[in-house]
Amino acid sequence: MNSYDAIVIGGGIQGCSVAYNLADNGLKVLVLEKDYCGRHASGVNAGGVRRLGRDLRELELSDFSMKEYWHKLDSFLDEDCEYEKVPQIKIAMDEEALEFSKNRVEQVKAMGFEHEQLIDTSTLKNFVPDVSDKALGAILVEDDGHANPFKTTVAIKHKAIKYGVSIREGEKVLDIKGDDKTSWKVTTDKDVFNAKYIINCAGAWGDKIAKMFGEDVPFEAVCLLLSITSKIDLFLKPVIGFQRRALSLKQFSNGSLMIGGAFKGSLNLETNETIVDFTQIARNVSNATELFPKLKNAKIVRSWGGIEAICEDKIPIISKSSKYETVIHNFGYSAHGFQPAFGSGKIVSQMLLDQKLSINNVDEFRINRFV
Repeated sequence: MNSYDAIVIGGGIQGCSVAYNLADNGLKVLVLEKDYCGRHASGVNAGGVRRLGRDLRELELSDFSMKEYWHKLDSFLDEDCEYEKVPQIKIAMDEEALEFSKNRVEQVKAMGFEHEQLIDTSTLKNFVPDVSDKALGAILVEDDGHANPFKTTVAIKHKAIKYGVSIREGEKVLDIKGDDKTSWKVTTDKDVFNAKYIINCAGAWGDKIAKMFGEDVPFEAVCLLLSITSKIDLFLKPVIGFQRRALSLKQFSNGSLMIGGAFKGSLNLETNETIVDFTQIARNVSNATELFPKLKNAKIVRSWGGIEAICEDKIPIISKSSKYETVIHNFGYSAHGFQPAFGSGKIVSQMLLDQKLSINNVDEFRINRFV
């Protein structure tokens, strides 16, 4: 009863997406989640569904996930994720940022992607009339968007279950023994399981699982902060960011705004505790009010932190183990793993089953790139 084809460690959006794709290929799959699905980064992030500003090494994966899944979400998921297709805009507030924006758009187009557009101040004002007069221009993607991250994670979890995946929450992996020639034995704090394949989707705990296979990753677990404001008059439809400065800003239909941008609090990985640093929240709010002076009338009503995994080079690990053919690592998304998750779930499944990959650029994500 405790034998499976594949065991996925981690029940965030990445783990549930991988599990669904493996089950769709006929595998018997178990997901082991030490807390509950969506407890950490997957369920408490800003919900940005964006290609805008992606690391160029991630761009093919992000574009694949957008076109094959997000733009077809109604036919992919069975539940409402509050997904809305809206423009995403990165605003340049000085000449250096504007020059960076121009170069960025040229780089993206040279790679064969056309979604990013450089727009002038006049066009920017058409999208966001209340923006500061100091804005010099921006990069625009018209068909990016945002979604509710927890509802999205639950929806892909339910889809995985519908396809036969077993999910055990509140069950922590303590040890893994085995090799490619035998099955893997996974010991948790409650039971023991066997499987041919292991997929490490453990997020901020991914490096601990990798070490069970003798693989070290330059890696940092961080607490990333978000805040919700009081309700003000509706004025903002797109999702807004600064170019070369930290800010993520969007307004909900009830008038409140979410402010983020990778400002950090502190954390304890052993207890799941996150601590909000209000000096960082103040810096985040200052960036937002510089861009939109009317926000000075809003108040912060809630702030929180999510635990996320940051790799040394700020891109994820999506890779077969450097030691074992039957182990895949899929973690370290460095604060931008929500939008690519459906695409990476497909890629990991193809990688494990030696199928043709849907994207070409995977070598950048190998686990032994740091050696």
